[in-house]
Amino acid sequence: MKRIVIPVVLAISIALTGCATCNDPSRGDEGKQSVTSQKTDHDAQPTKPETFQLTVYHPNETVDGFDEKTVEVTSIDEQVIVEQLILAGVLPVDTSVNSIENEAGQLRVDFNSKFRDAVSGVGTAGEYVNIGSVVNTFLVAYDAKEILITVDGEVLESGHNVYDSPLTFFESQ
Repeated sequence: MKRIVIPVVLAISIALTGCATCNDPSRGDEGKQSVTSQKTDHDAQPTKPETFQLTVYHPNETVDGFDEKTVEVTSIDEQVIVEQLILAGVLPVDTSVNSIENEAGQLRVDFNSKFRDAVSGVGTAGEYVNIGSVVNTFLVAYDAKEILITVDGEVLESGHNVYDSPLTFFESQ
C-alpha cells in the first residue's frame, strides 16, 4: 500500500508545485509552461468616434416652409453639410462647395454650377424653400448670422432672383 501512496503523493506534489526547471529564468523561454495573458483585438473595446448633431432644413410637403431633421455626423464641414442636403433632396447629387469663408459670423459659400442649375430648375416657391434650406442649414451649422452664396465665384442669378447680398435665416412663408 505504501508503494501506491508514495507515487500518488509525489505526482500530486509535482503537479501543485510545478517543475523546477519550467520556471527557471536561467533557461530562457524554453521549458516555460506558464500561460501569459495577452490582450487581443477582440478583447479591446472599440472606440466610438465623436459625433455631432447637424440640423438639416428641407422643404415641407406643401413647399411653403421648412421641416428640419437632426442627423448625427462625425464632423461638421461644408462637405458633410452638402452631403446631408443631397440626402434630404434639397440639392442634386453632384453639387459641391468650391470654397467657404467664415469671418465673424458672416459666411461666404461658393458652389459649383450644379447649385445654380438646381435653384433655376424649380418655380419661385421651390426656389425659396431650396435656397432657404441651404441658408438655414449652413447658418445653424456654423452659428453664423448671414451667408453670401456665389456660384463659381460669381453672383447667383436664378431667373427669379439675383442673390447679390448676404442672406439671413429664412422663415416659413
